[in-house]
Amino acid sequence: MTSTSAGAEALVNEQVAEIARRAARGALTDSFSITHLGPKFANSLLKIALASEKGERAFRRFLRACINFERRRNPVSNLKLAVRALQLEEVISSSGLPAKETQDLTSQLQHYLRTVRATDEASVDAATKIVKELQQVGSRRVPTLLPDIPREIAAAKIRLAFLDFLATLSHANAALTGVDAAFIVAYRKIAKVIGNDIGGGWRPLINKLLEMPEQVKAYRAEIQRLEAAIAKETDPAKLSQLRDKALPSWRRSGVHSQAKGLLGELFVARWEGWRMLKSGYEELAYRLARKLGPDWEVLPVSGRMYLGGATKETWDEAVLLVRRGSTPPEAKLFMAGQIKTALEPRSLDQSVTDMAREAASKDLRVVLADGREELFMLTPLPANEPTHRVVLNAEGGTYPESDVAALLNIGVKIEQLTFPVSVGEVNSVIDRFIQVAVDLL
Repeated sequence: MTSTSAGAEALVNEQVAEIARRAARGALTDSFSITHLGPKFANSLLKIALASEKGERAFRRFLRACINFERRRNPVSNLKLAVRALQLEEVISSSGLPAKETQDLTSQLQHYLRTVRATDEASVDAATKIVKELQQVGSRRVPTLLPDIPREIAAAKIRLAFLDFLATLSHANAALTGVDAAFIVAYRKIAKVIGNDIGGGWRPLINKLLEMPEQVKAYRAEIQRLEAAIAKETDPAKLSQLRDKALPSWRRSGVHSQAKGLLGELFVARWEGWRMLKSGYEELAYRLARKLGPDWEVLPVSGRMYLGGATKETWDEAVLLVRRGSTPPEAKLFMAGQIKTALEPRSLDQSVTDMAREAASKDLRVVLADGREELFMLTPLPANEPTHRVVLNAEGGTYPESDVAALLNIGVKIEQLTFPVSVGEVNSVIDRFIQVAVDLL
């Protein structure tokens, strides 16, 4: 055993007494409390722990690593938990659990591994060395751990650099411009809903920037050019042209537009106002599901839904009624939501486009939160049950009159909702994220 793994083992062994108490409580209640997998997976993990000595050992080692990780967020706890999660995944894959339970547990562990990997480079390197040692002694090959490491390191560096940048501006002695102060207010408003952690709500935004490095660099170069021109310009007419037309126009295109839209979706999905409204639609959907029959269930989805084999996403938010027992599995669209973060949002126009696609396309692909994909045949609701449609936009956006008129002409009712962050605030945060990311891509 290397000194690194020995050190990790020594730290974990300090937790044995508490582990025993937790395990005893789990045995008495027929469940184990595992913070990072949650109660949904407790029964499946209990089966693993009771099925064999190898399963019990893998489970207890993973539990010890979880407890240590909660108490000591450091390179040793990170690498130890990565190794123990991989070992538990190996046991699960050969445990004989039903396919769906195996898939759910494995997907959750892979998601957890991605979270663990979103850390400092030293921890990732140490974890990689230990896993390689385990591979050499025949424990298992782990093709999923190594390829993503550079991406995980880059994502962690961008997020940490952004937090460092924010800390510099938030320092008591910092000399802030008006733009700086407005950015801090905007970030705190958004972070209050999305959260502040590296691997959580901000990660999809960082992933988007990582996917478009050349566009990020080009965007930042053009913004710097425009800002320099604005700072030097003295002619009021030319200044207005640069500040009020050229700059906003550039922000409406390319990477900034995509990142801005994504940040709006991330905000809305976690915003309590929308969650309450969506839960109301879910309750109505449950009532209809009971009328349709015992095979029907409600499936709420946020993003990553595709119609007709297209790669372009359709609705941003949805509540589906699904029947998985049919051949093919069937889905009905109970509620569809579109989210836009723009001064002149096209969500009403997008809703009309969606309705046309729904009529023409029946193949629906849904990517669930755990990464699993499901395919459905889209079928209409009963004749007296129209799809509920909602459009959400950031503060400051106004809908084009032509879009409103188009909906009135076809007799479609759409609920409009404004979420509590402005287009300008989202612009400010995206600009700063790009400013930080451009040096790390």
